[in-house]
Amino acid sequence: MTPEEGVQVEGLHYNLTMYGFVNGTSKVKIYTTASDSFEFTDNFTVPQQVYGVIYGEVILSYDARATDPLGYTHEYSFRDIKLGFYMTPVKNVYLEALEEEVNRLRQEHESLGNIQNELSSTRTLATILGVTTVIFLGTTAFLIFRRPKTYW
Repeated sequence: MTPEEGVQVEGLHYNLTMYGFVNGTSKVKIYTTASDSFEFTDNFTVPQQVYGVIYGEVILSYDARATDPLGYTHEYSFRDIKLGFYMTPVKNVYLEALEEEVNRLRQEHESLGNIQNELSSTRTLATILGVTTVIFLGTTAFLIFRRPKTYW
């Protein structure tokens, strides 16, 4: 970034601060740096509880001197110009892992529900077969003991 011809920028200073949100709600400062140049090579780590979006703020201060076409020099002083911007989203890996576990457990529960239905059907079938067997044995015993005493 270069100024226009006839404009001089001096005393450039900036302060970069990055904020995260603990549990996605409470704003917390996670990094800050101040410099006279726009070279940025630092690394920083994001705390575990921080997820959502990383928000950055740049505070600029500089002096500008411009010469107009008539040859007059104008001096401007800009102090503490604050610019805010969204930087990057941060995933909540713990929540994603928990959601995956809930989905796995839900599928397992549905699978067990199907097995329970099959067992219920088997139990009903066994009960019907048992009742039919008892009726058959009772009828057989009745017919054996009620045989006619005389034959023709």
